[in-house]
Amino acid sequence: PYLRLVRLSNSLMAGSGALLGEICLPRMHSPTVIAAEFASLAVLAAAGNIQNDLGDIRTDRWNEKNRPLARGEISHRTAFWLALAGYGLGCLLAVWLGWSQLFLAILITSLLCVYNLSWKRIALLGNLDIAFLCALAIYFPEWPNPPYATLYPVLFALLATLAREIVKDIEDMQGDRRSLMRTLPIITG
Repeated sequence: PYLRLVRLSNSLMAGSGALLGEICLPRMHSPTVIAAEFASLAVLAAAGNIQNDLGDIRTDRWNEKNRPLARGEISHRTAFWLALAGYGLGCLLAVWLGWSQLFLAILITSLLCVYNLSWKRIALLGNLDIAFLCALAIYFPEWPNPPYATLYPVLFALLATLAREIVKDIEDMQGDRRSLMRTLPIITG
């Protein structure tokens, strides 16, 4: 249930964003830096997934019936502390990379928290937040420099994720209506 809670494949995909960003750079960082970038982003994504499930227990009973919190396989308290530890560990790994990466990790953490606490319930704002976060994962290795090397993959990730998030909202309309969410498909029909 813990692997399902962190949505391991999604978390690994977030970490892989750093790998894609590294491949785009004219000169890649050292393997240890790349591993730390991967781990920081994967752990932050895992923490965000846990926090998301904490806020969606009622909705997940309709939309995602196999999620561990909705099924009662993991306690809310345990999930809360795991999310908090994940955010802390993700930022701690970013400290090792430098202050600029720490700033970006804190921004990512903030965007995940705001999304999970509020923006996911607001039409298009939540979708844009997640799309921006996916784009930031690719840009992470190039930050704080302008995204010259990663621009095209960043834009592709932004647009593709935005489309995917809107489709996901269409799939989840029934449960989202019951939770009084105001997603784009609920507003537009």
